[in-house]
Amino acid sequence: MQNQESNSTSTESSTGAESSTAAESSTGNMEHSQKIELAMAIMTTLDNWKLSGEEILNVLALPDKIKVRHLGQFRKEHALPDTPEVNERIRHIIGISKALRTSYPMNPQMATFWLNQKTKRFKNQTPIQVITTSGLQGLVDIRKHLDCTYDWFSDNN
Repeated sequence: MQNQESNSTSTESSTGAESSTAAESSTGNMEHSQKIELAMAIMTTLDNWKLSGEEILNVLALPDKIKVRHLGQFRKEHALPDTPEVNERIRHIIGISKALRTSYPMNPQMATFWLNQKTKRFKNQTPIQVITTSGLQGLVDIRKHLDCTYDWFSDNN
């Protein structure tokens, strides 16, 4: 993965996301308690982004058997499904969260404000609309916009 990624767990004060090298690559190497902590942090991030339950299901690409009523379990005691699709989306959510924290270190509320402002760059849509309507590509597009190192890295591979 990128050298810019932290090797230790760091708390994202503006979004609640916690990340580690394991979370950036795969949750397969994490202990169960770490997977639960990661799920809780991701859910906090998505809640801070003001996503609805349906939007959370779509953004994370959770299996059809998981319903909105089950999301509370991921906020408390269950790990998110350990699938390549879910793990990739988690990596992008963490990347977006880190980039927003870097962009707005003194005012965490600005991250939510930015995510909900229409921009010409995204055809007059908000970044949240791009994320919720364009799936994985929406997450990638927003991450590339916020994190030039990710954009550069992904373009050179």
